[in-house]
Amino acid sequence: MYSSPYQEFKLLVVDILGLSKDAIHVYLGLTVFFLTVAVLKKGKIDLWAVAPVLVLAVGMETIDLYDNYRSMNSMYWSNSVHDIINTTFWPLVIVALAKLKYLDTST
Repeated sequence: MYSSPYQEFKLLVVDILGLSKDAIHVYLGLTVFFLTVAVLKKGKIDLWAVAPVLVLAVGMETIDLYDNYRSMNSMYWSNSVHDIINTTFWPLVIVALAKLKYLDTST
C-alpha cells in the first residue's frame, strides 16, 4: 500500500502529540483562526478570519482524497467532510458569537 510523505508526516504528528486526528483538526483550525485574527485582522473577528482556516482544511482534505485514491482506488468523501467540519466549526462559532454580541446593541 502506498503512503505519501504527507500521510507519513500526519502519522508522525499524531504520534508526537498523542492526540486523536479529530482533536488535531480542531486545534489546527483554532490556531490558524487566532493567528489570522491577531496578525492579519489586527484583533478584528469577522467571517474573513475563517477563510484561511477553510483554505487549509480543504487543501489538507484534497491531499487526503488524492492519497486515498492512489492507495486504495477510492475517495472517502464523508471522512473529508467530517475533517473540514472539525477544522472550521469552532472558528465559525466564535465568529457567530462575536457577531451576535454586536447585533444586540439596542438593549
